[in-house]
Amino acid sequence: MSPADPAFMGRLCALMSAAILGAACGAARAGPLVLGVPLAPPGPESGAPCQDIPLPAKDYATPNLYAPGAAQDRLNAGAARAVEADSAQIQGLMNGINDLAGRLLKGDGRTGSGDRAVARCIVRNLYTSARAGSLTGSLSPQAAGLRSFVVPALAFDYVLARRFDDPDPAARQAIETWLRRLNDPSVEAESQLAALGNTPASPHRINNRHYWVGYGALLVAIATQDQQRFEWGRRAILRGLDEVDAQGFLPPEAARESRALNYHAYALQPLSMGTYLLAANGERPSAGQMAALQRLGETTAAGLLDPAAFSKRLEPYVGGRRIDQVDFPKTPPYVPVLLKLFGPSPAISALRRKIVRTPPGFIGPSTDDLFH
Repeated sequence: MSPADPAFMGRLCALMSAAILGAACGAARAGPLVLGVPLAPPGPESGAPCQDIPLPAKDYATPNLYAPGAAQDRLNAGAARAVEADSAQIQGLMNGINDLAGRLLKGDGRTGSGDRAVARCIVRNLYTSARAGSLTGSLSPQAAGLRSFVVPALAFDYVLARRFDDPDPAARQAIETWLRRLNDPSVEAESQLAALGNTPASPHRINNRHYWVGYGALLVAIATQDQQRFEWGRRAILRGLDEVDAQGFLPPEAARESRALNYHAYALQPLSMGTYLLAANGERPSAGQMAALQRLGETTAAGLLDPAAFSKRLEPYVGGRRIDQVDFPKTPPYVPVLLKLFGPSPAISALRRKIVRTPPGFIGPSTDDLFH
């Protein structure tokens, strides 16, 4: 069955149900799917010229970033240059669109927010990418992973642009079909992995990528008003929240050893913003799941403030060994989201005081711009 088949998302939602929640896919919710982010009304046009953003290619044979190993925490040194070059191309479109979305939300020093010319520029670049079939060809597993990480921001920024200037029907159809094509292979792959589940031999089969694909599914669903895709994304986010243990750790990410802190922070992005989108659409997770998200946020924020203490707390998860953490982020974008959801909390609030501004990225525009 191909992604174009009308039953595609229904079949995968049913597979997700059996593998994870043991319940049938829910009925369509009432009303349109929304971002739930407060936005200013459209403002005056600046008349600024629209710059073409370089397009990603259709096919990529990017080698694996990590060398083989149980923890998958050691870089594949021979692949670093190729991974960096391909990542720059694949993420280049996202970075350019995110920059435009930032101007749309807060202006650029010359104009106010809501500039229709900027909204049209976002749509124009996405339309060009859609017609070129960027990232829809043959992709290696590493490249497919990168695609799954850029989809949320592309869909988020498209929905924002549409709020300020509705595209013509041809552009809208092309972009929305393309967004589905980008999201569908990841949804199918993660559905199959969910059916297998994590095991001692494969402790991080279901990990942060699953949550990123779920977050992407939520945003593509909002862009296309696809209720079944939204349901799949909902289940993926809840799967992540249910994975958080009593100590605030995600066991699949703890298994990444020296990169456990990095991947806790990475997983927290889609889980926090995905939870916000669920709540905005009347699907707020249970009290227990919300508490799990808050525990994960506090554990991760405390780790970023004191990585040595995080390493000490991690020891029971890695056979009692002391493993120092590497490559963890300094400006995590989930902080404003968690403060929006929960209000002040010790570690998150302390981390907020150290952050000048959260950057845009895979999560979408800067969360400081979204949650002033």
